[in-house]
Amino acid sequence: MTLLVLELYLLEVYYLINSEMTKRGIKSLLYNPSNGRMKEILDTRYKPFFFIPHPLSRDDEKTVLELGATTRMVEKQNLFTSKRQVRLAKNTYVFNKIG
Repeated sequence: MTLLVLELYLLEVYYLINSEMTKRGIKSLLYNPSNGRMKEILDTRYKPFFFIPHPLSRDDEKTVLELGATTRMVEKQNLFTSKRQVRLAKNTYVFNKIG
């Protein structure tokens, strides 16, 4: 799947070529087809996360600790009935532990 990135202030179109996690954030490589130039950006604000069932099993707890992730409990909500259905553990990566 090709992702299209639009810089509104310059009205330029870029295609996302590659993205990777580094110790400082998400580094993305973009391509501008109109001028054939590549552009690299570093997003230090994005915090990748994943969900696993709550409560965490011992193996899940070990994995989360090894990744250096922070964990908090969240509830999934049915958008049609507004009822809360499932409790999940949201685990957010800490960049200085990765890469």
